[in-house]
Amino acid sequence: RALDGRHATFASIAAKSLPKSLWWAVDAVVVTLMLGLMSSYLMIVGNLVTRCASGWRPVWVTLGLVIVAPLSSLKSMDSLKFTSTLAMIFMLYVAGIVFSHFENKETEPIIVNIGSLQALSLTTFAYTAQTQLLGVSNELASYSQGKMDFVIVTSILLCCALYCGVGYCGDSTFGHKVNADLLESYPAS
Repeated sequence: RALDGRHATFASIAAKSLPKSLWWAVDAVVVTLMLGLMSSYLMIVGNLVTRCASGWRPVWVTLGLVIVAPLSSLKSMDSLKFTSTLAMIFMLYVAGIVFSHFENKETEPIIVNIGSLQALSLTTFAYTAQTQLLGVSNELASYSQGKMDFVIVTSILLCCALYCGVGYCGDSTFGHKVNADLLESYPAS
């Protein structure tokens, strides 16, 4: 939160930390990050849904955009508790599938090459939560730095455990044959 107790915003932080001529820089970075993130999500929707349901890819991508766009305009994060719960259920379901199909095969050393860039759009999801930090701090009941630190550390540890567990199981199961999107490595059934 802002030091004066008001709700913190990227604009208020930029006003206090940047020269006045660069007020727009923080907004430009956040908008660019969110557009890239949105594009990545829509690519994943297009890839995964067309594998599961027949149809024309642009239709599914457009449908995903029509569903998500209004949700991104809500004034309060509390308004997203239903969709956030649903997302957590789906994420745990996918992790359960990965863990249940785990086969401990001999793993090979990781090789980084130009093909590694194919996973970049998926990897960015692990590093985009910082844009939500101000919203979370503004809506935290009885805000204190200790509570905020607890939320941050707990979130990072849970995500790290889930990412590492799913990554290890996927790599051990498929080795270098794993697709950039792990879910595409599994049979469509």
